[in-house]
Amino acid sequence: EPNNKKPNVRHGITDARIKRTEPMPATTMLSTRARGRIVCGATPNKPNNARYAVPPPWPLVEYSSAAAVTHTSSQPTWPSMTSRSRAVSMAMPASCIVGTAVLVGEMRRIRHDFFLFFVSILTAAGLAGCLETAAEGAQPGTADRGPTSIPLDGDPNGLRLLPDGTLLIADDNNNRVLAYVDGDGTSLYAELPTAAANGPGLGDIALLNDGRLVMPRFGFGTAGDVVVVEADKTSRVVPNLDATRRRLGAAQGLDGTVYISGFTVTGDGVKLGSVWRLDLDTGTETSVIDGLKKPVGLLVVGDALYIADQERKEISRGTLPALNDIVVIATGLPSADLLSAGPAGSLFTGSKDGDVYRIDGDRFELAFDGLQEARGTAYDADNTRLFVADHDGEETDGVTHALRIFPVDG
Repeated sequence: EPNNKKPNVRHGITDARIKRTEPMPATTMLSTRARGRIVCGATPNKPNNARYAVPPPWPLVEYSSAAAVTHTSSQPTWPSMTSRSRAVSMAMPASCIVGTAVLVGEMRRIRHDFFLFFVSILTAAGLAGCLETAAEGAQPGTADRGPTSIPLDGDPNGLRLLPDGTLLIADDNNNRVLAYVDGDGTSLYAELPTAAANGPGLGDIALLNDGRLVMPRFGFGTAGDVVVVEADKTSRVVPNLDATRRRLGAAQGLDGTVYISGFTVTGDGVKLGSVWRLDLDTGTETSVIDGLKKPVGLLVVGDALYIADQERKEISRGTLPALNDIVVIATGLPSADLLSAGPAGSLFTGSKDGDVYRIDGDRFELAFDGLQEARGTAYDADNTRLFVADHDGEETDGVTHALRIFPVDG
């Protein structure tokens, strides 16, 4: 509001009704000069840089508390505004402005459009500190690099990061796919076709070139199948599959070929593992690698196919599409699980021991520990962090399934 004293107000607000509280950034100047107009400028040393004059009258707003702003019933239109430079206008939560300029006393009337304009100027000045204190934890548009543990209403297994940054989670207990977004938490992404009574046993999530998802369902030797989630999030079961195959891993080659890993169990308990090429329309499975035990993880990076054999505690690699040069690249991995690509050509895999390992070439090292059972992993290169599905293997003492996030450096 106009102030007859006409001070050149910098780093604060001063008049008869709005009193100075917290300092404003050094990049912002407010002045009540210019015949009662409110003049806002950027950079006190250059008062003519990006200055804006807002002539009266201004609509009114009721300030009732730091948490709520109630508009009056009659709202005049936004007054004209002249600019000597480029105007910058951004939205900002009212709580941030309240935290920067607290109005002293009981119910104070300030001009509504001056308030809105004040919001845009403060935002343009870059009140990063206010944004950081506006809420605890990650906000929409920001990345939580961890270490963080997020409780889940579901049992996570396979993880897959979409191009837009959304993390997909295979929920084993509830036969569905969840989506996790920073600041928003988890939500339902897709329901899957009804599973067998003994549980879905969801494995990995393969993201196809056309945006579809392929998800094996373990089936425990009697109801194994593969689900396709279409781009519109409807889903179907691939027909004509051998229900005795216990499928876990899934990946797609650069040529569009879909690969599935799994095993069968003989009458005397011997595991016979394989990798199959799968036709999603007919359900035809063609064996491309045999002689494995329990191939859990399957990953394609360029023309290389990686296989994590949990029973043999090793990771192998072959060149697509022929796969006639399979070599073991790492041995001694305790219960290697699903695979994901990491930075600089590395791989990540979890284990039943609650450890996460990083594999570089023919060497591996402990990356993170202290989990319950580390299952699926997904590396977020944009934010240099790793997502891990943390499975509670003993639910009788309370269910504590979680999504874990760890920072990854280098």
